[in-house]
Amino acid sequence: MVFDLDHPDSWFEPERRGLPSPNFYAVNRKNGHAHVGYLLTVPVGCSAKSHREPVRLFEDVERGFARRLGADPAYNGLICKNPLHSAWETDWAASGTYDLLRLNDYLDRKDKLKVAAPSSIGRNCAVFDAIRKVGYRQVLKFKKDGRSLNDFATYLSGLAVSVNAEFPFPLWKVELNGIVKSVSRWIWDEFTLARFSRIQSKRGKLAWSKTDTLAKSKPWEAEGISRATWFRRKTTDP
Repeated sequence: MVFDLDHPDSWFEPERRGLPSPNFYAVNRKNGHAHVGYLLTVPVGCSAKSHREPVRLFEDVERGFARRLGADPAYNGLICKNPLHSAWETDWAASGTYDLLRLNDYLDRKDKLKVAAPSSIGRNCAVFDAIRKVGYRQVLKFKKDGRSLNDFATYLSGLAVSVNAEFPFPLWKVELNGIVKSVSRWIWDEFTLARFSRIQSKRGKLAWSKTDTLAKSKPWEAEGISRATWFRRKTTDP
């Protein structure tokens, strides 16, 4: 989790603002601006197969730290100053890794309030959620029409571009393409016509299993007569 600090004394910002020491500072000697990075004990993936709860927790923590640090909201966190390069003044502050929940404990509710300009992971999640929901509804239609994965990805790409255009600081094109590729491929592989038929059949059976059918209630037994007699009476009674 990396942040871009455009302060002349970036070195002191985390401590000054009540946050733990980063694992590294990579400081520009000329102006004091820096990238600071927190190394997570357990990485958080952000792909079509990732669980959304850890991603959203990451988003909350990243947004909270960025606000508290006064970090650049346009920074996407993909490329940072290499702390091993001699061009930067580097300090390896914290030696251990951080649990995401531990970082969350440093923040309060107002730190994590959503803002008009979401963080990089926030923009990523917004695009991901928007296109996956549409993709779930449309993928079988594409397959029934005999269209290809490339057609499906192109369709989702147009939606992703529209969502991205609404951000004050849009995602880079290469990052947007990566989201579309991941989501479209996963949905295409997972949502097949055969699987859909199985799901519909299972849902139908489940619905019937909850229905109080004659086979379950057996009213003839309560009346002490045979099943055939009960049905005969039902058909002859006015």
